[in-house]
Amino acid sequence: MGLSQHGKVGILMGGDSSEREISLKSGKAVYDSLKGLGLEVCAIDITTRDLQKVEQLLKESCFDCAFIAMHGLFGEDGQIQQLLQDLNIPYTGSGVRSSCLAMDKVASRRIFQAQGLHVPVYKILNRNDKVHDDCLKLRFPVVVKPVNNGSSVGLSIIDSAKQLTQAVELALSLDERALIEEYIPGRELTVGILEEITLPIIEIIPKNKFFD
Repeated sequence: MGLSQHGKVGILMGGDSSEREISLKSGKAVYDSLKGLGLEVCAIDITTRDLQKVEQLLKESCFDCAFIAMHGLFGEDGQIQQLLQDLNIPYTGSGVRSSCLAMDKVASRRIFQAQGLHVPVYKILNRNDKVHDDCLKLRFPVVVKPVNNGSSVGLSIIDSAKQLTQAVELALSLDERALIEEYIPGRELTVGILEEITLPIIEIIPKNKFFD
């Protein structure tokens, strides 16, 4: 396929989630790469989750396909995917349902368990819940994080029950639910998939205790 057959590529970036700044950096990198390949591209900075306003912005931008460089809520949870699908605009990445389920750490864990995969022991707290005895029964250290978020935003690894309340409050400041799970040390590997092609395995070696 020649480059011209892609048409004009709209690079969706930004958003109003806690991962906005990361997304803008990703978007710029994608913009520079595609521009360097000779594609016609335009950068589209999403600043709201108001569907009507975003729809109007997408229509005014006049592009043929979308490269989604948005992170976190509204970028990876199926919402922008659904809007693009409704507008009949092809886009990169997973579809609506896959995006929605993958972003929700509780839903994804339940799918893993249904398929016979092992997951860490975990508890879920809603925004109005207090840290209860069941949470304290988990084996420390534990990981506390928002159910719907990425890039390790709002994530804490804590070693004792004394730190639990503060870590839960941080997670719940970013989402309606917090996930508390036993910490399992190990290597962090990422595998990209492009249609039916599996890309090489990459190991992430963070400078700090975890990759953020």
